[in-house]
Amino acid sequence: MESESPFFMGKLVLQEKQSKGGYMRYGAMNFPVRPALQELQEIAALGFHYIELAMHPPQSHHSLLKRQRKELLNTLQKGRMEVICHLRTFVIFLTWYVSLAFL
Repeated sequence: MESESPFFMGKLVLQEKQSKGGYMRYGAMNFPVRPALQELQEIAALGFHYIELAMHPPQSHHSLLKRQRKELLNTLQKGRMEVICHLRTFVIFLTWYVSLAFL
């Protein structure tokens, strides 16, 4: 049974399946608490086709990503990966009105 499982030794085994003349693409999202470059390198090593880059603080804030742009692009190119940027779907209003936080 273990040999039929998509999980082996804690690593996801990616299998491409043909669908409507093309191939299904597999991606993974980073965990923004960990450094984005490290997450990208680990996801690329697992063989994913793309990363959904969660651009959230603390480690994936846009200012940090901009500083690491060259390294991130090199890692994407080496892994032949694409990127989808993922932003929050909610707004923290106190970030707009900092003075309200001190009431």
